[in-house]
Amino acid sequence: MAAPGVNPPAPFAPAGYPPPSHAAPPSPYGTTQPQFAPKVRMRKTPEMLGYRAVDTLGTIVAALFATWTPLWIYWVVLSLDQRRLVHEYGANIPFAQENSLDGRFGMVHAFAGVLLLIVVPLFLMWFARAYGNLPTISPGPTQSRTTKATIMWFVPFLQFVRPLGYLKEIWSRIGRVDKKKATPTTLIFVYWFSFLALQVMAVLIIFAAVNGAENPDDLRFAADLNVLAAATAVVCSILIGVIVWVVTRRMTTRCAEVTYAVMNAPQYP
Repeated sequence: MAAPGVNPPAPFAPAGYPPPSHAAPPSPYGTTQPQFAPKVRMRKTPEMLGYRAVDTLGTIVAALFATWTPLWIYWVVLSLDQRRLVHEYGANIPFAQENSLDGRFGMVHAFAGVLLLIVVPLFLMWFARAYGNLPTISPGPTQSRTTKATIMWFVPFLQFVRPLGYLKEIWSRIGRVDKKKATPTTLIFVYWFSFLALQVMAVLIIFAAVNGAENPDDLRFAADLNVLAAATAVVCSILIGVIVWVVTRRMTTRCAEVTYAVMNAPQYP
């Protein structure tokens, strides 16, 4: 007999009781979300679904691409100097001037190689995280598995097609939750066009330089094209850096919005 004013002790229940068959049925209404949240159609926070932060990694990658830009600008300056010498002397450039130019080109190659070894793995890590986060912040699966999408950056020929679709998919699925229309992918297309143009020009430069040993006009064409390729590389490095920066910021904002929508949704008994 419990003393007056003291609640009787709760009956003992073993662990796992009641069994699932006797548990209360879930609410048929699910979890209602704020006005903009029905578009999200998600009942767990991104962190619960495996979201991985991209802000720090994205900032580092964008900064590395920003560091690469002055290097390519210096490459443009060297290419203009080389073009002047080729148009003036043809294949018979004075040794002192040619040796000085080759030394400066070698220095740029060395810095570019070091940056390449650093930025490529970090960019792939960032891309894998960003692409893998899509199902956690927007409804629906991705076009490909994260591993396959990452490997496609190295598959011959497909590397010029498939990554474009993956970048477009990321760009179109990280907009604000309350935004009705997806953000246009114009920046992605401009970057990809400049990237493909750079690859084509690199091949043409090699063929023109090889044929320039016999035909001075081909050598001059290669020098002209090298200036254009260097300028295109500047544009590419700026655009990809901007893309990484914008995607990182928008994805972080989208994650916060989805988390807010889920955590502040009214709960039904």
